[in-house]
Amino acid sequence: MLAKGKIEQNSFLIQCRLVDAEIKTAIKKEQNTYETVARQFGAFVGQKKKNDALSSGIKMCEANRKIFILSEIGKSINVLKENVAFLVKGELNSPVLEYSLYVICGCAEASGLASLAKFKTTLMKPLIVKFQQFCDPSNLKEPLNVFITNAKPSENEIMDNMISASKQHVKDQSQFEAMFNTAPAPQVIPIQPIKPQLPKTSDSNEKSSSQIPKQVPETPSKYVYKEHATLFTPINLPNIDKSKWASVLASIKGINV
Repeated sequence: MLAKGKIEQNSFLIQCRLVDAEIKTAIKKEQNTYETVARQFGAFVGQKKKNDALSSGIKMCEANRKIFILSEIGKSINVLKENVAFLVKGELNSPVLEYSLYVICGCAEASGLASLAKFKTTLMKPLIVKFQQFCDPSNLKEPLNVFITNAKPSENEIMDNMISASKQHVKDQSQFEAMFNTAPAPQVIPIQPIKPQLPKTSDSNEKSSSQIPKQVPETPSKYVYKEHATLFTPINLPNIDKSKWASVLASIKGINV
């Protein structure tokens, strides 16, 4: 696909560096354009000027497209510089190098840079045998081929740019949402059904109660024990009439009253 000896390595690298510098300058210019239009977009939303805001959204799309195209061409120029030795010999050593040639030839005019158009005709055309095939934008990957072939941005593309700009330049998001109907749908939280608790039957109560061991209350001891086992003080004895003490004591063996 490539012709051998059609380029000289040093002069080719010089041309690549010149084009690369112009691409970087063009990208910076488009970035400034995008920021300016994005600020205007925020002001139009605040002033409730929907048509002006929509026009700004289209301009932001155009600037973003140009930035993307220029960035892809810049990457391809770097691939050419890294593989210049193979280009001199007329060899396509990788699919990456081949696709870079497709990008440069298919996007040169869309970049708007005269230097890139000249680079394409004076260096790429003599080098590539099937030159017209490499100029066909249908061989490019998405979204690059879409940006090249479709002049007008889609509604989704415009909306994506406006949403992105609104997050930075619109103070009251509700104004933007109301203007373009972008308010998120309310989230419906499903309510978990409450399972009714059935009343316990008598059988279940009896079973559950029968499973619980019954505690037998302890009978209090009749005596309060001291430290020694044989020494104790009686408690809870019936009261004895004092008039009977003498006869009680007399009944105790070994005691004389």
